[in-house]
Amino acid sequence: MPVLSLHAFMESLRAADARIYIARTYYMLKKFGNALPCNRFATGTVNELLVRDFIAKTGLKVESNMQAKRIDMTVEGMAPFSIKYSSSGNIKLHNSLGVNRDTTMVNTLLITPEHWWFLDIDEMAAVGVDYKEYVKEVTDGLELKRTILTKLASKGYLHWMEVDLGLNDGEACENQSTADVFYAHICAAVPEMT
Repeated sequence: MPVLSLHAFMESLRAADARIYIARTYYMLKKFGNALPCNRFATGTVNELLVRDFIAKTGLKVESNMQAKRIDMTVEGMAPFSIKYSSSGNIKLHNSLGVNRDTTMVNTLLITPEHWWFLDIDEMAAVGVDYKEYVKEVTDGLELKRTILTKLASKGYLHWMEVDLGLNDGEACENQSTADVFYAHICAAVPEMT
């Protein structure tokens, strides 16, 4: 299988038209957001599907791995990677039930309101950034300190791109419950019985 370099992957993404991804992600985050706990997994999973479709439109072969541990996506020719969205604060790499024992980070496509960062462990090390200095164990999982992004930028890390979702901090999110939408869909599909 041919190897797809991270540079070639990022160039494919930069050259692609991101407008539909941006519009759909904006809608999802303004309509549902992730302030409600029931929305966090739903919006995270939908974001993975939106990313999958965006990458597929570049012509690359992409596969979702939603059932795999720590891995969300595989692009042909690349190692599998995780996808995370984080608007502020530390970046939750994974959740755990009870005490976290897994302090390993996998390559991660991090989406912020303004940028996509492909956090490749080897490429970060090549510019002198050791991710282990930025991971933080918390009660329910593993977090990555957001300061790693500033450090990577200062070191000239190349594997990021601008993708401005158009989210303004002052704009209110509707915080509609994804559970309510799911419930309404089920009730419409299976009407009351008389």
